[in-house]
Amino acid sequence: MNQITLIALVTLAVLILATLIIIPVTKLMFNIAVTVVPFIIVTIGAYFIYRRVLKRIRG
Repeated sequence: MNQITLIALVTLAVLILATLIIIPVTKLMFNIAVTVVPFIIVTIGAYFIYRRVLKRIRG
């Protein structure tokens, strides 16, 4: 009984710690994604526009 209680407490503690670690990391990743993804989209868009403009100038 004692061992089972100990295992349960350790498992619970690990889960709580994991949650405390995962939530801020998830928020951080979400913030990074929100910042970086539009930047990547804009960069790709600008690249294609730049290529089109170059084709028109050259040709």
